[in-house]
Amino acid sequence: MFNIVMPIFVSCILVAILAVGVAFAFFRAYTLAKERETEEFEKRLFMRERHIKRVKEMERK
Repeated sequence: MFNIVMPIFVSCILVAILAVGVAFAFFRAYTLAKERETEEFEKRLFMRERHIKRVKEMERK
Protein backbone atom coordinates (compact mmCIF):
# COMPACT_ATOMS: atom_id res chain seq x y z
CA MET A 1 0.00 0.00 0.00
CA PHE A 2 2.74 2.43 1.00
CA ASN A 3 4.66 1.68 -2.20
CA ILE A 4 1.69 2.81 -4.31
CA VAL A 5 0.59 5.89 -2.36
CA MET A 6 3.99 7.52 -1.78
CA PRO A 7 4.98 8.09 -5.45
CA ILE A 8 1.50 9.49 -6.20
CA PHE A 9 1.73 11.83 -3.21
CA VAL A 10 5.22 13.03 -4.20
CA SER A 11 4.19 13.57 -7.82
CA CYS A 12 1.15 15.58 -6.69
CA ILE A 13 3.40 17.81 -4.59
CA LEU A 14 5.80 18.30 -7.51
CA VAL A 15 2.94 19.16 -9.87
CA ALA A 16 1.61 21.68 -7.33
CA ILE A 17 5.05 23.33 -7.05
CA LEU A 18 5.31 23.46 -10.83
CA ALA A 19 1.83 25.00 -11.10
CA VAL A 20 2.74 27.71 -8.59
CA GLY A 21 5.92 28.47 -10.54
CA VAL A 22 4.07 28.72 -13.85
CA ALA A 23 1.39 30.92 -12.29
CA PHE A 24 4.05 33.23 -10.85
CA ALA A 25 5.80 33.47 -14.22
CA PHE A 26 2.56 34.42 -15.99
CA PHE A 27 1.70 36.95 -13.28
CA ARG A 28 5.17 38.52 -13.53
CA ALA A 29 4.95 38.74 -17.32
CA TYR A 30 1.49 40.32 -17.04
CA THR A 31 2.61 42.94 -14.51
CA LEU A 32 5.69 43.81 -16.58
CA ALA A 33 3.54 44.23 -19.69
CA LYS A 34 1.10 46.47 -17.80
CA GLU A 35 3.99 48.53 -16.43
CA ARG A 36 5.47 48.96 -19.91
CA GLU A 37 2.06 49.91 -21.30
CA THR A 38 1.62 52.53 -18.55
CA GLU A 39 5.06 54.00 -19.26
CA GLU A 40 4.27 54.28 -22.97
CA PHE A 41 0.92 55.92 -22.20
CA GLU A 42 2.58 58.46 -19.87
CA LYS A 43 5.23 59.18 -22.51
CA ARG A 44 2.56 59.81 -25.17
CA LEU A 45 0.62 62.02 -22.77
CA PHE A 46 3.75 64.04 -21.99
CA MET A 47 4.55 64.46 -25.70
CA ARG A 48 0.98 65.55 -26.35
CA GLU A 49 1.11 68.16 -23.57
CA ARG A 50 4.41 69.43 -24.93
CA HIS A 51 2.91 69.68 -28.41
CA ILE A 52 -0.08 71.64 -27.08
CA LYS A 53 2.27 74.06 -25.28
CA ARG A 54 4.21 74.62 -28.52
CA VAL A 55 1.02 75.28 -30.47
CA LYS A 56 -0.14 77.81 -27.87
CA GLU A 57 3.25 79.55 -27.97
CA MET A 58 3.08 79.73 -31.77
CA GLU A 59 -0.40 81.25 -31.57
CA ARG A 60 0.86 83.97 -29.22
CA LYS A 61 3.63 84.99 -31.62
